[in-house]
Amino acid sequence: MATTFVNRQTVKAELANLREFKNHSKTFYARWEISCPRPGRLSDADYAKLKAEFALCDLYDGHVYVVYSYATPIAWAAVGPDYDVQTEDRNIDRCHYSRSKYHVTVVDDSFSGTTSKHKGQARAWLCSNAI
Repeated sequence: MATTFVNRQTVKAELANLREFKNHSKTFYARWEISCPRPGRLSDADYAKLKAEFALCDLYDGHVYVVYSYATPIAWAAVGPDYDVQTEDRNIDRCHYSRSKYHVTVVDDSFSGTTSKHKGQARAWLCSNAI
């Protein structure tokens, strides 16, 4: 899959359509991953959730779209043919939604001002399609 270089106006379309992209400075990007990425600055709890998503996707022949700020995964969307997660974690602030074939998580931690902006964009556009 080709990576598109984006600006602030086009990043929302890339996120909403789960397409791979990088910004001009390569600090904000997203790509489809076939194995669990390194944790970067993720907390142990969030990294455990990311690893669990990959384990479920392996089980159901799914895929994970991971959004990064610098080298840290800050959001991910798990997609699979029969992937319908039932969860009690419905905390809207966490942007952890479930629906058939599409499951989105955005982490709580803010590692920098720039990462907070990246998280805001990921939350707005990934979660707009997940509800």
